[in-house]
Amino acid sequence: MKDRGPHPALRTILNDTTEVSYSDLDYEIAGRESTTSDSLARLLTIGCLSRLDPDRTSVDIWDPAAGIGYAGFLIADALQSVGVQVKYRGQDINEQAVSACQRRFAEVSDAKVNLGDTLAHDTFPDFEADLVIVDAPFGLSWETSADAIETRRESGAFHFGLPRVSDGTWLFISLALEKLRPAEQGGGRVAALVAPAALSSVDGAAIRERIVEAGLLESVTRLPAALAPNTQITLYLLTFTNRSPSSGRGKVAVADMQTQYTTERRHRSMTPISFKELESGLRTGKPGKRNRVIDVQQLIRRSAELSRTTPEGLRFSWRIDTYNDTPIDDSLLKLRYSDLDPRVVVGVPAFEKTKVLVLVDN
Repeated sequence: MKDRGPHPALRTILNDTTEVSYSDLDYEIAGRESTTSDSLARLLTIGCLSRLDPDRTSVDIWDPAAGIGYAGFLIADALQSVGVQVKYRGQDINEQAVSACQRRFAEVSDAKVNLGDTLAHDTFPDFEADLVIVDAPFGLSWETSADAIETRRESGAFHFGLPRVSDGTWLFISLALEKLRPAEQGGGRVAALVAPAALSSVDGAAIRERIVEAGLLESVTRLPAALAPNTQITLYLLTFTNRSPSSGRGKVAVADMQTQYTTERRHRSMTPISFKELESGLRTGKPGKRNRVIDVQQLIRRSAELSRTTPEGLRFSWRIDTYNDTPIDDSLLKLRYSDLDPRVVVGVPAFEKTKVLVLVDN
């Protein structure tokens, strides 16, 4: 199919360099964790719209951690500016943020924003989305919602499983994927902002692995550090789709945009050209200076504890990591440690600690 260029709704996102950030009033009322910077909102918009069919006349958007609604409104406004009918449904646990979000969407004819804990209860149970944006709090413990989450799981939600209670990132992503319109009805796309720990910690390893093995991961983009108003860490933009991705099953698009930023008055933002570069890479799948398509196995790191006991009875142990989904087995141990006697063994009980999703430095 001939490339028709960026979706018309992205014209302002890609070309307008004027940052229209959240208002000072909203910031003071709702707090940093409920706000999204202009750069991150634009990145979520690009993640959602880069492969959206430009002939679509209506789009349904779900925003499970809406905050003050800036990112969701940016997407909705961009679509409406080119005549696309938008239906928006948002939810957030912060009452002040919900009020700010409702004010922001007052001019959108079919928009509803409800107060509630999304992990515990979906206030729009029958809503099916074409696009979902996930900008949930990083490292959020879901311990206080555990009983409700378990009840929902028993009823069919969270079918990718439950991570440990220390971080709910993959619970939001799981719900987002379950909220998408079924693939046979056209499917949809999720754009999510996550912290590095969400890609590498043991806490979400099992649920993360099931989602990746289901072929739903579409892209992983490393962003510049300090783009968020509430953290200085480097974030990642992930996109998922339940449609057949352009790169094919078992493939994933990766991009490294960590150096593509400017700083003005201590405020860091993405450069206009970097938005265009990322959008083009996500839309076309063609390799560029900072993006390419790889086998998903190249993102998988394995980790295990090894040990050996010397003839004198001294025991040594250490950790080993392998990349490109390389198994930690007898063949690997023999290749690496054939000169040691007695031989090195995988820690007892014998298992690989975890498979994690990482963007490997090259």
